Amino acid sequence: MVIDLKWPVSLYNKYIDKQRGYTVVEINKDKLIESIKQVESILNKIHAIDLNKLNKSQQTLIIRRVEALEISVLLMKEKLRTYEK
Repeated sequence: MVIDLKWPVSLYNKYIDKQRGYTVVEINKDKLIESIKQVESILNKIHAIDLNKLNKSQQTLIIRRVEALEISVLLMKEKLRTYEK
């Protein structure tokens, strides 16, 4: 699987598709496993934040980011299952 990103990714094997202006990242099972682990770690740290200490706009921002990260974990786990078949 190949995912097109709008920003350069320096840690992965990549090449620049100059026609489309994207950085293309090769995805494999090991990278998915590590990505899931890292995003879940970020989520655990965010869940430790006391929302009551933040103003309303910061609370909204954190809630939206958590939802986005949780969706990304679900999608990565779904893709990981395709490698396990």
